[in-house]
Amino acid sequence: HPLRSSCTMTTDAIDDTLLTAQDLERLDDLQGRLQSAAPWLTLQRLVDAAQRHPRMLRLLPATLSTNIELAALKLELSTQDFLRCALKTPALFYQSPASIDERMSKLAETLGVERFELIKAAQRSPALFIAVPMTVADRLMELQDVLKLTRDECIELGLSNPTTLLTSPAALRRRLAEIATILDVAVPDVIHMAGRAATLLSLTPQRVKDNLDCLIVGLELTKPEARKLCRRSPHTLTRDPNELVTRFVTLTQKLAISAADL
Repeated sequence: HPLRSSCTMTTDAIDDTLLTAQDLERLDDLQGRLQSAAPWLTLQRLVDAAQRHPRMLRLLPATLSTNIELAALKLELSTQDFLRCALKTPALFYQSPASIDERMSKLAETLGVERFELIKAAQRSPALFIAVPMTVADRLMELQDVLKLTRDECIELGLSNPTTLLTSPAALRRRLAEIATILDVAVPDVIHMAGRAATLLSLTPQRVKDNLDCLIVGLELTKPEARKLCRRSPHTLTRDPNELVTRFVTLTQKLAISAADL
């Protein structure tokens, strides 16, 4: 049954593509169950999650909300904090809380880190909650070769930027090479920059290029000057370039210097 023709709920603001009236009713029920723990939760956010992971619609709303609450309890997180993770990685709605808990413990043991550190990192990259420990361990070995870092250094980088532990080493190797070309530096230089701004490894080469171009235009720099700025302060590539331009312009005006002198 098409949603808009058979559902009596107000759906004007809901993008419910591919969902049925029953689907939306279940998601509305789920929203109600989680509302007290997360007043900010909207029906649209649950719809978005279900569209990306339709499997969550196979379970009853009561089961889904219980999964979130139990997983949060086992991980020593608030319900709303874990819910934010589930909205980013909808598989967390239907994964067994016990299996998530077990994977976190096993992965922490495999990496030789404190479990709370790993959970903190997984909140930034929730897919880590459902990563297979042995897969991550194997990937870690490959990362050491790609990044030319020790195991401990790779783990430290992974905790700072958890997506590194979830990225294919081959894909990361290509990404490093492309970013190095954009910045006109060697790959080891990019790795060194990532040591100071770990999220650099999460950016696509196109995003790096766009951010660099924005700095060139916004700060009226030459390409070599912009590249030099990024090498000195890698975080300039990982933040909103428009916001950075505004802050840089304000700073240069106060100091009465050019952006190239910063």
